[in-house]
Amino acid sequence: MENLLLIVGPTAVGKSKLGLYLAKKFNGEIISADSMQVYKGMDIGTAKVPANVRREIKHHLIDVLEPTQKFSVKKFQELASKKILDITARNKLPILIGGSCLYIDALVFSYKIPIVYDLKYRERLYKIAKLKGNLYLYRFLKSKDPKACEKIHVNDTKRIIRALEVYKKTKKKFSDFAQKNLKYNTLWLGLTMQREKLYKKIDYRVDEMIKNGFIAEVRELLKKGFDSKLTSMQAIGYKEIVAYLNKQLSLEEAIYMIKKNTRNYAKRQLSWFKRIKEIVWFDITNPSVLVKIEDLVAGKFFK
Repeated sequence: MENLLLIVGPTAVGKSKLGLYLAKKFNGEIISADSMQVYKGMDIGTAKVPANVRREIKHHLIDVLEPTQKFSVKKFQELASKKILDITARNKLPILIGGSCLYIDALVFSYKIPIVYDLKYRERLYKIAKLKGNLYLYRFLKSKDPKACEKIHVNDTKRIIRALEVYKKTKKKFSDFAQKNLKYNTLWLGLTMQREKLYKKIDYRVDEMIKNGFIAEVRELLKKGFDSKLTSMQAIGYKEIVAYLNKQLSLEEAIYMIKKNTRNYAKRQLSWFKRIKEIVWFDITNPSVLVKIEDLVAGKFFK
């Protein structure tokens, strides 16, 4: 069973910074568990670690797809599993970092997600969500698969629709495919901080994204012909800036919406991760926390 160090928590909490520190300390390589960092050209809005840092500490599953290509839980499982084997074979420590909750869960607990699609049904469900709201679809899913609803937030339209799509195609509940068979020798590090501090960090990050050329990045993606309806372009930040460029929002409104939607996403991430009993939580603002984390990692993997 391969070792796997996981660093999880809400967006902007400081996962990448800790990951880089631990990778240097314990001869590790980083695997991104971010469903949007896989896309080329989407750098500022997904808060990718700078390229020069990635050359110093090897990062995996970043810039592997064009924004037009589909990425799925199943694909992430396949790619990340191979990277863990490869890193382990070179006597290095695989460090999985990210906040894409379902992706991480599916990898570590070896979910068997079926490769089935019904694009017409999916499109119909999105139209229903737009007309009647997420809660309507969420209640419909709950009537079919209440266990799935325990792990899917009412505002997570994509996951609600995916669960309904799988149910329609397989006649089986989405939760039936999520049997927890632990696949790796894991240590889960969960990072948190006081909520108001986190929100301030999120707001600061968004302001820095705008200063660093985020609008130009989105404009360039649209110029290349990447349709705003693509899954990649529906990511938080990108969809709001697209709306600004299409004159549907003012810049001030777009920035406000990015901050608001990112804060809501952070809340959903925390709710999801709080359900995982294996996670050891740390307030990353505590000055003594780094020593405790180092001791924990050393004790787990380097006895």
